[in-house]
Amino acid sequence: MGLWKRWISGHYGAQLGNLNPRRQSVDPSDVTPVVSDAALATNIVEGALVPVLVLDTSVRPDLTELIRIHQHIDAGDIVFAWAANGDNVQLLIDFLRPVEASAVIPLSIERQAILVDMMLQAKAVYLQAGKPGERFRDHFSDPRVLVELPHTGMEKLWDNKFLRQMEKVFRSRGLRRADASQAASTALVDLRKLTTIRIQS
Repeated sequence: MGLWKRWISGHYGAQLGNLNPRRQSVDPSDVTPVVSDAALATNIVEGALVPVLVLDTSVRPDLTELIRIHQHIDAGDIVFAWAANGDNVQLLIDFLRPVEASAVIPLSIERQAILVDMMLQAKAVYLQAGKPGERFRDHFSDPRVLVELPHTGMEKLWDNKFLRQMEKVFRSRGLRRADASQAASTALVDLRKLTTIRIQS
């Protein structure tokens, strides 16, 4: 996957600091695709819709175990970063405590922008272990862990990244530049209407 084009780091809990400074590229074994997704509203994040990412952990027993352990503890420590490359946005997470593990979660701007935007709006994401072909609705009761994603500066870059990429998408579908730009702007407005919904308890 090559070097990160842009690093933006954050943290939660007691652990402060950036990602491991020795990390200069993505370890392919850390890449953990999303096999299913959903959204849950919770008072923990003031009624915001928090995306649930069901990850392919079929070859990542360490992540499956990490999620299981988190059902029995109150909190843990992580560092994380966002990166973007073409159509892809990646969320890189280094879990530090209680179990050390790393995950790189790739998301397509064209097909999965709503998940990225929900994470940025809610400042959180649920992670759940799964396998290819599984669907969240069939595994609603499975363990999941809530990962807090405080604002890091990605929010200021995301809108422009979304607009540029979606303009390319619309142009590839035959729209002229001006029309593609307008279509991308409309898509962002429609996206934000969904991701800023708050559920009142």
